Amino acid sequence: MTKIKEMQEFPEKVIKMFEAVCEMLSENADINNMKVADITNRAGIGKGTAYEYFASKEEIITKALLYDTTKQFLYVSEVIRECKTFREKVMAGFDWIADNFKECKTFAQLVKIGMGTYDVSHALQDEFAKIHTSDGCDVALRVVDEMMQCGIEEGLLKPKNQNLMRMEFCSQVLMFAMFLTDRQRQSGDALQVEEVKNFAYEALVKMFQN
Repeated sequence: MTKIKEMQEFPEKVIKMFEAVCEMLSENADINNMKVADITNRAGIGKGTAYEYFASKEEIITKALLYDTTKQFLYVSEVIRECKTFREKVMAGFDWIADNFKECKTFAQLVKIGMGTYDVSHALQDEFAKIHTSDGCDVALRVVDEMMQCGIEEGLLKPKNQNLMRMEFCSQVLMFAMFLTDRQRQSGDALQVEEVKNFAYEALVKMFQN
């Protein structure tokens, strides 16, 4: 398997702004009320510097989330690569997603925005709509491709069109993410994470046996 390429390189001041955004979000800052001055003050740079690199606050925030999520994808891709079996790889991926939601990390926030469970301004929505062309998504798709190829080599999955395989895999990821999003509102006989992980894995395998 080929090693996933490294992240795009950014100037030091840009990385400081990205890290500032992520730090504030980890402290439960409202993404809609965040200001350029908040970001640059946290980053320790002048406000005018932000506009040397970005056209808007929305662009800074969106690219900051994508930058951090790509870092996470690169990390989890290596964790998944170390797993020996298809099941182990899938479960490692689900564990990573669950951890993101538990700790409100950037990937979870991107998913919530995409699912419409995190209301953001129209300007931010427009910026998030551009994400599908980014390197971050390329990294994620290559992780998925490697996982699915492992399942094919084990004889668990029948090969299909690559785009269809990606879509079917992502459908189970979305289902798991929806469960995690709704989990805090559940009570009584609420499903448990391990139960849903196993269900999603079994559903995924069944999808590719026909």
